[in-house]
Amino acid sequence: MQQAQQRGWVSPTMALTQIGRQISQRIPDLHLIPVYYLPGIIDIHAVMGYSKQHTDLESTMVIRRLLDRAAAHNQDDDVLHSIRHMQLKWDFETQHLDYAQTDVMQLLWQRLGGDGRQQPALNQYDKQLLLRLLESQNWNLDEFEWRFSDWLQAQNMQHSLLTRFEMMQRVMYEVTKNQAAIDELQQVSSERQWRQSLAWLQPIVDKEDVL
Repeated sequence: MQQAQQRGWVSPTMALTQIGRQISQRIPDLHLIPVYYLPGIIDIHAVMGYSKQHTDLESTMVIRRLLDRAAAHNQDDDVLHSIRHMQLKWDFETQHLDYAQTDVMQLLWQRLGGDGRQQPALNQYDKQLLLRLLESQNWNLDEFEWRFSDWLQAQNMQHSLLTRFEMMQRVMYEVTKNQAAIDELQQVSSERQWRQSLAWLQPIVDKEDVL
């Protein structure tokens, strides 16, 4: 119990029953698991197992490590977006704004088709997270775009549905609610994808003509 209190999992003033004390000795978290709960990622078994292996970590960092591990190994877009959102919840609630900057950019990159696995789209919650980052860092949109540009230079854009500049434009249009510009940008992107598809299919068509 004392170790759990020192690591921040349990309030030292919390009154526990005998059963509660037994549980707290086995599971070093009684309040962070519900806050960041994701089935199979942040749950009793995952937190307990990781905490036993990394007894030097504080409770909040155990949560972060589990989220990072899940993000690195998960290929399901819906699950990955849930993980990204939970990472950002952790960033802001624990005041790790350095993490928040990278996590927001990573989220935007994925949501805007950076890995080529989905059509570019931002939902309202994505935009709220971006605006929260701007507010917490006291940045205007131009300052964020400048940093986003630098970050994009280090990303693999081989499968991206948008160019780096188009991705920056899309973020600006989404925040300023310029739907006409979003539609125009989407049209340009769709036409480019169509031309690329034709170029990829042409050798196959030529081969069939020869046969």
